Amino acid sequence: SVSLNIGLTRIGEFAFKDCNHLESVIIPSSTQEIDTLAFGGCECLKSVTLNDALSSIGGYAFVDCTSLETIKIP
Repeated sequence: SVSLNIGLTRIGEFAFKDCNHLESVIIPSSTQEIDTLAFGGCECLKSVTLNDALSSIGGYAFVDCTSLETIKIP
């Protein structure tokens, strides 16, 4: 799991790409953007919790996340 800091406004391109041990992510309330391929190829990622301040999710942000079971959308 990864705990992202409050104050983070953007998760950049390829930020966690191919991070194969990442299992869950909670996007903090300050984050407004998730860029292209930010979590692409995270094969063990099972759950993602988004926030209500999120205004954009880039293309292929979660591509090839083959274990993804849940995405919580507020």
